[in-house]
Amino acid sequence: MLNFGLSSGPRCAGSVAARWLAQRCLWLSLVLVGLGLASAAALPATAAAATGQTIVSLTFDDGTASQYWALAQLQAHNMTGTFYINSARTGTSDYYMNWTQIHDLYKAGNEIGGHTADHVDLPNTDPAEAQRQVCDDRSNLLSQGYAPTDFAYPYGDYNSSIEQMVASCGYNSARTSVLAPETNPPADPYAIRSGASSSTLAAYESAVTNAEQRGGGWVPVTFHQICNACDTDWITQADFSSFLTWLQGQQGNGVVVSRVADVIGGSVKPAVTVPFPPAPNGQNVLRNASLEYNTSNGGSPGSAPDCYTADQTGNNSATWSWTNDAHTGSWAERVVMSNYTDGDAKLYQNQDLGQCTPSVTSGHTYVVTEWYKSTIPVYFTAFSRDSLGAFGYWDSSPTFAASSTWKKATWTTQVVPKAVTGLSVGLTISGNGTLTVDDFGIQDAKPTGSADTSPPTVSLTSPSSGASVAGTVAITANASDNVAVDHVDYLVDGAVAGTTTNGLNTYNWYTRNLSNGAHTIAVRAVDPAGNATTTSAISVNVANSPTNLLQNASLETTSGGSPSCWLLGGYGTNSFTWAPSTDAHTGANAENLNVSAWTNGDRKLVSAQDTGTCAPAATPGHTYTVTSWYKVPAGSTASPRFFAYYRNSAGAWTFWTQSPLYASSSTWTQQTWSTPALPTGATNLSVGMGLQNVGSVTMDDFGLFDNSPPADTTAPTSSITCNGSSDGG
Repeated sequence: MLNFGLSSGPRCAGSVAARWLAQRCLWLSLVLVGLGLASAAALPATAAAATGQTIVSLTFDDGTASQYWALAQLQAHNMTGTFYINSARTGTSDYYMNWTQIHDLYKAGNEIGGHTADHVDLPNTDPAEAQRQVCDDRSNLLSQGYAPTDFAYPYGDYNSSIEQMVASCGYNSARTSVLAPETNPPADPYAIRSGASSSTLAAYESAVTNAEQRGGGWVPVTFHQICNACDTDWITQADFSSFLTWLQGQQGNGVVVSRVADVIGGSVKPAVTVPFPPAPNGQNVLRNASLEYNTSNGGSPGSAPDCYTADQTGNNSATWSWTNDAHTGSWAERVVMSNYTDGDAKLYQNQDLGQCTPSVTSGHTYVVTEWYKSTIPVYFTAFSRDSLGAFGYWDSSPTFAASSTWKKATWTTQVVPKAVTGLSVGLTISGNGTLTVDDFGIQDAKPTGSADTSPPTVSLTSPSSGASVAGTVAITANASDNVAVDHVDYLVDGAVAGTTTNGLNTYNWYTRNLSNGAHTIAVRAVDPAGNATTTSAISVNVANSPTNLLQNASLETTSGGSPSCWLLGGYGTNSFTWAPSTDAHTGANAENLNVSAWTNGDRKLVSAQDTGTCAPAATPGHTYTVTSWYKVPAGSTASPRFFAYYRNSAGAWTFWTQSPLYASSSTWTQQTWSTPALPTGATNLSVGMGLQNVGSVTMDDFGLFDNSPPADTTAPTSSITCNGSSDGG
């Protein structure tokens, strides 16, 4: 059976009973061990679910200004909702509500929940910064007089470690963006599923009526913007009002509108505060100060180096690029400005709670330095961070003359006010011309300590020495420093195979680019002052299977308008076209997918889901590497991802898992992904690539490889020597 009606959001495999038990055990462990914040006697009390009752929770993400309009509508319909707030963004611009407006919501009975201080993607953020984002956001809300007990993951992105973090910061629940039915109580209160999100009136109504037809349950629905085509995630004011009116009419049919806190229950736990990192004292603590690393974007045009933001404001055209015209090292950042009327462009440290933004001490002054080349005068712009983590413009330096050769700009700031906790600074261009920058620095003007000469400590935690590896292998390290770790290098056979920054100490090493046999691995940690420590190298055995399990992997043969042994699949509300393409990576044929409009769902090219003629046999417990070459048109923002299905022992195909989103590329790019271990009972695999957004992608040359090293099947010989039996190894 071809099952493309299944949502391809994140799911765990296994039986319903096993999944329920695993989620329940996770919930209990989160509550019981979360930094001592709860005990067995204080498990969250959930609202009782009447037979056939459908509970609807109106949830609002991001604290956008357009949501304040909903207050009068909620009051008119005698309803309340849950508003998930980014505390560091509140009141920083007219895009967000201010504290007065949020207080109005709270006074009217609405719940105020957490959403991180700065709306960060938690699993892809330095763990210490992620914890500050979750815990300090909640502390900020408590300091404003609210009772934050519930949380929503930004971008819906989470994993088991993030669930534990949210629990340890004092929350009783967390909502995801997975669109799927939810129960009351939820199987996992830290992975609550959503019924509908920023879509059409019909989609919201369907989410409720579907739950009613299932015999009840919980339907948290999500809103971002309430306006008329003002953003990518929006519902019109008329549709929002109509939904509340319709919902009011359903209340006689067993529908109840409740806040998330009323469904989850539980006490308001004490604040857990994670302090900002210490201020620089005699050394430059900026991460990636020389702009050498662009790991998140791969150095794509227009992207900024790790820990930096390339900003443009006003009426002008500014084009950013990562350039090898560097002052030191290999890379710098350049902006070209044209069509200038007003505004500016600048590269400055990411504005966060300490991972990239350096802390400062009130009453001190700081020396800011930056090397530059420019065709017009430039100046520093400084933004300050307050105790809640919010940023605002602080000060500007005098101008520095244009220079055709590298020149160092130096500025001593004014005395830092009492309320300022951090600074984000960068040279600024305000006119037609070019600016190239490199080698940033921020130091205390009168440090009380000496320069940092202490190297980091680092250890290689996996794989183990002598291990046999295949496919994509996670090389992990533990690294720490007395100030900060700037980056970790991963050395394979003595050369740098990859680098991680932002405190993320795992690199996914693709071993298929190497020959089978022995190879060495080591890791090196480097701090902002340049102190470095490298581990001793270990040896591992690369043992990749050469067999590509996919039929017609290069899409060269066709049948019925699509590549043989492949399906043009997908589901949901979106507009799309499929077309064979002669713009191939290899051979004569590729396949193009164009999604012209998207509300939900996906479209994907996956290997055929049959009984085994095209669908490769698979082994439970094994992991698999999936590969594909792809390209998107220049200027497109399409972000493809891999999808995987498996056939169970009963012969039914089911959605299994999906990869992260991958960056757009206008040239042929190969992407690789390692799956989790295949669940028990799976017999065959179906994999492929597609889109869950508007855009166009051309795909070619797929691969599917078993990551488990082949078993040693060489039988011992019958000859016996004085040293023992002869064997094939």
